[in-house]
Order: sequence, then structure tokens, then C-alpha cells
Amino acid sequence: MVAEASLIGGIFGKGGGRELDSAQLMQSFEKRFGHKAGRRAWLGFRSKNDPEAPTTVKKRFPYETTSAFAKRGLALPDPGSVHPAPVAPPVKQSESVSAQGEFGNVGAELMRDLHMPHASNWELVSARESKTGHPIGVLGPQVGYYDPQILMEMDVHGPGIDARGATFPGVNLYVLLGHGDDYAWSATTATSDNVDTFAEVLCHDKFHYRYKGKCLPMQELDRTNTWVNTGPGTPPDPGSETLKAYRTVHGIVYARGKVHGKNVAFVSARSTYFHEADSALFFTKMNNPHFMRHGPGSFRKAASFMNFAFNWSYLDSKHIAYYLTGWYPQRARGTSPDFPILGTGKYDWKGYNPSTHEADWLPLKRHPHAVDPRYLVSWNNKQAPGWAAADDQYDYGPIHRQQMIADRVRAAIKGGKKASLAQLVKSMEEPATEDLRAVKLLPLLKRVIGNPHSPKLRSALSTLMAWQRAGGHRRDLNRDGVYEHNRAVELMDAWWPLLVRAEFEPTLGKHLYSQVQGMLPVGDHTRGAATAPDFFAGWWGYVSKDLRDLFGPKPRGAYSRVYCGGGSKAKCRAALRDSLRQALKVRPSTLYGQNDDCSGDPDPQCYDQNRAVITSAIGIPPAPFQNRPTFQQTVSVKKNLP
Repeated sequence: MVAEASLIGGIFGKGGGRELDSAQLMQSFEKRFGHKAGRRAWLGFRSKNDPEAPTTVKKRFPYETTSAFAKRGLALPDPGSVHPAPVAPPVKQSESVSAQGEFGNVGAELMRDLHMPHASNWELVSARESKTGHPIGVLGPQVGYYDPQILMEMDVHGPGIDARGATFPGVNLYVLLGHGDDYAWSATTATSDNVDTFAEVLCHDKFHYRYKGKCLPMQELDRTNTWVNTGPGTPPDPGSETLKAYRTVHGIVYARGKVHGKNVAFVSARSTYFHEADSALFFTKMNNPHFMRHGPGSFRKAASFMNFAFNWSYLDSKHIAYYLTGWYPQRARGTSPDFPILGTGKYDWKGYNPSTHEADWLPLKRHPHAVDPRYLVSWNNKQAPGWAAADDQYDYGPIHRQQMIADRVRAAIKGGKKASLAQLVKSMEEPATEDLRAVKLLPLLKRVIGNPHSPKLRSALSTLMAWQRAGGHRRDLNRDGVYEHNRAVELMDAWWPLLVRAEFEPTLGKHLYSQVQGMLPVGDHTRGAATAPDFFAGWWGYVSKDLRDLFGPKPRGAYSRVYCGGGSKAKCRAALRDSLRQALKVRPSTLYGQNDDCSGDPDPQCYDQNRAVITSAIGIPPAPFQNRPTFQQTVSVKKNLP
């Protein structure tokens, strides 16, 4: 049970940990543009505190405000010195029949899908903005699609527990996301920064490191897994693997390299390490109606027991509330929150105790939170102004899918209007099939492209803009097997990666352009295994801010340079027109047919479908695309029970 809780919390409840990758990317910017100009350019792509980023709350909550380039304890890797230190090499398929066949890649598929937990959302409207006179909410987590499903519904009643909702099999002692008799709660993955990288300075050999003046041995961790194939119709075929890792006082070694010529081991330090089960206390409180009788005050007390990074929402008959939970390190004064830090002990987290893996975490009152604003919306977006994006999160820029929901909620309560529960459901449901690029970028792209002489380009723009005016949906309302505005969807899918390359690669260069994608992919979900788009991670914000800097209106927090056309409007416009011209030549089979699922039907309607990871003997067919939670509640509580 603890192992499963650790897996779930470690995947969904963490953020950060890519300081080493980020440092190497920054060094590549320096190499491309020079020391000062390179650092300024990197800061733009980092999007750590973009003033245009949409947030769940408006109040400022500063965190990780120290400069990325603070020198104290800084451990930037020597260029070319870094190499990974994997736990173990992968098991070769040829070593065992049990690694082959229909179920041979179930584990890999499960881990692949679990590492994309970014589709949960919730939206709340306060009592004074609701038609019912009570708060209303639509809440739900997204954890992927499986058969059997990874979530289960549970209804539990007994002394100190009275709740119904969703939980994970294996840790189902409590409802994790659900409701009591007169209140409800849910969560979205926060991706806030609770994982850091320390550079352990080696001594004696590569398995000893220096900490607080002593040369300490690394702890070797060994685990041997064995298995026997039990598949029908195949003979038993035993196999085994031995996993080996090394641990220091800070965490697990994941890479090795040099800093200022000295050999180091780069270590991942997660605040919840060795404390993965502690968050059970949060659920004991949320499932207990007696504890929760004081509304938002009880919710706040419960939130103090949750050490994983989640955006928690709450509502009852009178109030709505939000808290970002988690154990967030208070880093040593004057140290960079973005890059690796020396692990010699001098630069540890404030109050860090290596014996207990505890520290003086950021007080809860300094976490982003709110009680009874007009509305609250979270779709894995930035929490609050000043709350810095984690070092692995380069996507909190001026465009985020959260805006597609928040725009509708604001419209529903604008000018004294009151929102209904049906309107709130629609505010979530409509964006579930919308293409973020169509909704938020096409008007700008049309203005940049202008009025080309080519009839083909004018026709293409007309097709795209008609789709945008109709809502930019990827859906098949008449169920004829083809999307409405299908040609526009195909054209956008073909154009997007070509557009981004045309805008940025000439200035960045091929190598740096590719390396930035290692931190944030451009957002092209086509040309491979059939995959539903989630519009979470992509270069939409980069494209918007760069083009507005050149064509207006000027963005807040503009980048240090204009990338498109090297700053020339004429060259930029020509480059984007040429990219659209190339997109018109891309065949649907290239976009959607390079897989077994859609090779016979290469179109976006087939490609986008929500497909389950099958781990049972009986499968289920794919479902029409929807970018929404897998479990949802619609909530309106009329009164609080005594």
C-alpha cells in the first residue's frame, strides 16, 4: 500500500527536478548568443514568472524569487561532462518470452500514460454569483484511461468517516476525491517545485561524497525482480533483472559529471521522500464530517497535512475555497532555485535533517489560497502571480488552456449575471473538444500572414478562420466519422510544427531549437502513435508573445529579442506564409496514418480518440476525443448539516 501511494504521489504530486537539464540548456543559449544575451534569451523561454500567465488566484504569493544566476553554492556542470546514471539497463525483449506478445509492454504503457497526468480540472462559482444562492462546482481528476480503470468509486460510512467518491485501488482506505454529506473536494496536479538537484562532490572514488566536512559512503540499493511467464499457450520462461541505485543524504543519484573540474554526482532531492504515506492524514480529515464541520477553516487545517503538490478545491453550502498543498523547501539564502546546488551541507534546505528527511517547509499561509472569490478555475495552470513555475515547467506563458474555461465562467457572471450549474458544466464541456491554437492563436496568425496574393493561401486562411469562428472544435457532432471543419483541423495539425520551426529555428539554430524542445515540446501530437491532444504543453505562448512583440500589441514581459524573421516584419511574414504553403502539401496519411490504429483511416477523428490501456482479457473500443477529467462531480449543496 505504501509503495502504491509512493508511486501515485511521486508522479502526480511533484514538480521540478530538472535543474541539470535546465542548466545545460542555459549554457547552450550562452554558446549561441553570448554570455549576457544568452542568459536573457534563456530567461524568456523559462517563463518562470510571466506577467501575462493566467492564474487561479489574483493575489501575489512570491516563492523562489532569488535569481536563477545567484552564485552562492551554484553547481553548473562543466560542458560535455554530464552522463546519466540509470538505476539499471532495460531488460531486453530477447531475454524472455514474458517480455513479448500482447501484454509485453503493459508496464511501459502504464508508466508512459501515468507520466502525462495533466488534464484534471475544476471550476467553482461563489454563492453570490450563483443562480441557486449557493456555491456551485464541477470537479474532476484526469488519470488516463484503462481497462480495468485506474480509479474506482467508493461509498464509505462508519465512525469518523462518511464520504463517497473516487480512489485508487490498493490505497482505498479513504475517498481521495469526492464529497461528504454537505461538502465536496477535488484536486488538480500542481507541478509546483518540491524536487531539487544537489551536486555531491566526490571523494576517494565515485561512491563516496563530501558532506559537512566528512567523506561519506553512498548507500547502495539493490533489488532483484524475478518472473515466470504464465501467458496462455506459452511455456514457462523465467527471467530476472537486478536494479541498482546509489543514495546520499539528499536522495538518489541520477547523473554524474564535473563542476569546476571536480567529479560530482547529481542527486534528486524530493521533499516528500520517505514521507509518501504522511498525506493519508489529509484524507482522514476530509472523510470525517465532524472534523469538516467548520467549513473553509476545517479545509485549511486538513490541507496542512497534505505534503504532495496538488491544487485542492472545496465547496459547501456557503463557501468556496482553494489551497495549494505541499512541502515546499525554503532554499538556502542566496542560492539559485533553477540550477543544481552543491550538496556539501552548507547549502541545504532550511532546517534540513538528513536523518528524518524533514525541513522547515514554507508555511501554509504563504501558499497560494483563496476563500470566496467570485470564481475559481484550475486546469493545471499557474497558481498565482509571483509563485514561480518549477524548473521543469516552461509552459506558464501568456496562453494556457485554462483560459478556455475561465473565459466562459467570467462571461456567465459578467455584469451582475448569475451562473447556473448547467452553464458551469458547459464551461468545462465546450473546451473539452476545442483546439487551443484555433481559439487563442488563429486571429493573431491571420493578422501576421496578412492578405497573400496566392489563391491557395487565401483559401487556406479562409478555411482556418471559419473553423475558429465556429469555436475551433475537434468533434463529430453528426457522428458521420468525420470532424466538422475536418480540413481545417488537418491543416492546423500540418501547419503547427512547420510554423513554429519557421518562426524560431533560424534564430536559435537547429541544435538549440531541438534542445529547447527537450524542456517543452512544440505541441505537435501527430505523426506517430495515435494520441489524444491535451493542449497542456506547447509553444503557443512563445508564438504569441514573439509575434505580438513584432506586430503588436506589445506584450508585457517581452522577450529579450524578436525571433521571427530576425526582427523583420517582412521576413517573418514571408517565413510564415512559406510554412503554410508547405503545410498544404502534407498528406493526412503522414499526420495520422503512421500507426496500426489509423493506418486504414488516416484522419484526425480516428487519431484523437481516447484509447484505454488494456490490462484485462477483454478490451473496450476507443471513445470520441474529449480533453476532460475521467471522474467528475457536479455539486450544489443547499445547506450545511448540523
